[in-house]
Amino acid sequence: ASSEIGSFHGAGNYLTGMLGEALVYSRVLTTTERQTVEGYLACKWGLQSNLPATHPYAASCPSAFTPASLTNLAAWYDAGDASTMTLVATASGVTRWNDKSGNAVSLAAPAAQQYWPVWTSNAINGLAALVFSGGQYLYATSGFPTGSDYTIAAVALFGSTGINNNILSSYLSSGTTHALYGNGGNGGTTPTLY
Repeated sequence: ASSEIGSFHGAGNYLTGMLGEALVYSRVLTTTERQTVEGYLACKWGLQSNLPATHPYAASCPSAFTPASLTNLAAWYDAGDASTMTLVATASGVTRWNDKSGNAVSLAAPAAQQYWPVWTSNAINGLAALVFSGGQYLYATSGFPTGSDYTIAAVALFGSTGINNNILSSYLSSGTTHALYGNGGNGGTTPTLY
């Protein structure tokens, strides 16, 4: 099995845009849990106005919540936390993105610098994000649970309007694949909560 951010099995559908945070749970979250995760991400990334007016966190933020507050957190990637990145100082290229879930599903970049996403401060509403320009990706030889129920939530800003913006994917040697794509229909003007 493998997992990737920014590409689909290293073979295309590259992300063009920015990724702020991605969460993977190895189960389906309840409606209340999902709304709490949405509220956490929306508050943190300045996206509350993207939530429907009837959303429980459209006007307030979840108190004392972190993604680890819920059970079965399989992976947590947070570009706003620079301590989770291994950067090459001369290029701000990210060669490693550590998983904050405690499950050690950390992502590495291929050896060639052309495949490294770039860490950029003040990228999405004042927080740092990884910038992918259509050929960069990070991968792990283990991954989030495929073949079972799971929940993925992410904050992304797309720089292109194509449909091939792979946010996160998982591939099993059996040929089973799962992926979260973003439409990118806003053309890079508004961050989106997925």
